[in-house]
Amino acid sequence: MRACRVVLHASVAIALLVAQSVAQGFAIGDVPGFAIGTTGGGNATPDHPKTLDELKKLLSDDQPRVVVLDKEFNFLGTEGNTTETGCRPKSNTDCLAKNNGFKGQDVILFPSDTTLTRTGGCDQKVKVEITYDNASKNMLSVRSNKTLRGVGKKGVLKGKGLKLEGDNIIIQNVHITELNAHFLNNYIHSTSGRSPKIIGASSPSANVVAHIANNYWSDNSGHSFEPGKNAFVLAEGNFFEGTLKPMQADAEKASISVADDCRAALGRSCPGNTVEKSCKLESVNGARALETVKKYKEITGYKPGEATQLSESADNFGVGTLGDSPSQGEVNQSNEPQSEANVKQEDSAPVANGTGSQPINGTGAPRSSVQQGSE
Repeated sequence: MRACRVVLHASVAIALLVAQSVAQGFAIGDVPGFAIGTTGGGNATPDHPKTLDELKKLLSDDQPRVVVLDKEFNFLGTEGNTTETGCRPKSNTDCLAKNNGFKGQDVILFPSDTTLTRTGGCDQKVKVEITYDNASKNMLSVRSNKTLRGVGKKGVLKGKGLKLEGDNIIIQNVHITELNAHFLNNYIHSTSGRSPKIIGASSPSANVVAHIANNYWSDNSGHSFEPGKNAFVLAEGNFFEGTLKPMQADAEKASISVADDCRAALGRSCPGNTVEKSCKLESVNGARALETVKKYKEITGYKPGEATQLSESADNFGVGTLGDSPSQGEVNQSNEPQSEANVKQEDSAPVANGTGSQPINGTGAPRSSVQQGSE
């Protein structure tokens, strides 16, 4: 069985940070859960790319690499713009009708969707002309055996995200900004929906198994979780404040357990989710979710912390807390905060296309965990 291990210590918009103490090679932090055994580029001599093309080549070749970002790489405008027909969802129509200075988002259509029937959000079938930057649609390819690390606050990818096309990858302390599509991970605030949406593929059939623990949502005017078909989710130890609707789920298709009673299925208790100034958060087909989740010892053997409302301070949120580049094999004794997401893919396991998080050493700080594969 071939396994794919990926560790993400990344900030997309604003991310919660967690304390780590051990540096392995050039990457700082332990590798727990789904990502145990991940080494990234190992002890390869660090590369410091200076140009966009150099960065692309280093990340996409077949050699083990440690790629250090010590500057901003601005991709905006480098691949031109596209003007074409898109659609205007009802949410944007309603937003513009308020005439209060705010503008919502129109939708980029799937290829060949001339009837506006194959793209989500186009129920109104309102065609509009849209213009977007091509760079953010064409992601940077990251191949196997790579470590990508930002130094301090300098490591920025502007206008382009990452597409992980291999295994054994570590991404740490990288700030990704100004994408057409934006996902907020770990500290999720001031959103209106799909924070996050977790759904599997229909053709070919592929399932999501996501463990979401010790995250903090606040000031969300719409819904947070949106689990869909072929998604199996365990949510525990999360804190919701000022979230109108913590979850929007299809009663038939969704499978999410919100820590009602885990012991029978997982062999351990699950810390409850705390909801303040928000609507209720309840399981949807929770038993069905746990039946799938219990197959993964990385989840059953893990002990999340209790739900915690973390303060908005530099110690908890943002990038740039990692210092200058350490030497290879250096041990970091400073307990520097970091954010982390772990992804693992196995050919015989369900596919994951979502995100979640869990704490380190029961501290209540977040770590994201997603399992990938195919049935």
